[in-house]
Amino acid sequence: MLPNLPEKSVRKAFVSALLPCGMQKELNALGVECVFPQPAKNIKSELRFHPDIVMCNVDEGVWYAEKSNEQTFDFGELRRLEKDLGEEYPEDCLLNNLAAGNNVICGISADTAIFGGKNIIKVRQSYAKCSTIAVTAEAFITSDTGIYKALKTRGFDVLLVTNDRIELNGYGCGFIGGCTGKVGRTLLVFTGDIKKHAQYENIKSFCKNCGVDIYSLGNNFLYDYGGILPIC
Repeated sequence: MLPNLPEKSVRKAFVSALLPCGMQKELNALGVECVFPQPAKNIKSELRFHPDIVMCNVDEGVWYAEKSNEQTFDFGELRRLEKDLGEEYPEDCLLNNLAAGNNVICGISADTAIFGGKNIIKVRQSYAKCSTIAVTAEAFITSDTGIYKALKTRGFDVLLVTNDRIELNGYGCGFIGGCTGKVGRTLLVFTGDIKKHAQYENIKSFCKNCGVDIYSLGNNFLYDYGGILPIC
């Protein structure tokens, strides 16, 4: 399955172990089995459970994790960095990169050697995956102005939104990319009620123009659980 942009219905996805049981059951009802990645060794906050912090999928079936990750699975290949993630920014987001088609959006701390022949779009925001939703390979939603400008100047279709009312324990707010994931070619899921976002109508319209429907898990405000990463 292509990273972040599945062409068919997703059967397995990485989600945080903190994702509420109700949301897990809703994903199950959509045909998605939840898989919990191994937590980061050195991170103390709940970011240690976030899939988009501890895992990175750049090529089909190939996943990267920190050096000490001992997770095993039979649905792809796990490769490891030469070091572990750190507690402090930007050492906590070495894997927080967003692959979409032949492009990878990554922060200044990223190890670009793992991207192979991909077109690298390097930005100042090292929480690149947290800050961005790949709606399609050519269309993105982001809450970061630097990422917005970098994509816009390259000819991508981009919607800039706020992180307001996106919750994350221990932080002033969460990130828009950290509360989403595609579970099919035309279905984008949010962890929380997307209708409670101030720019809901803009998000809905943008996605509709891309041929993508949006779906809310639960009725509470959006919560950043580190995204939903499609596996297979």
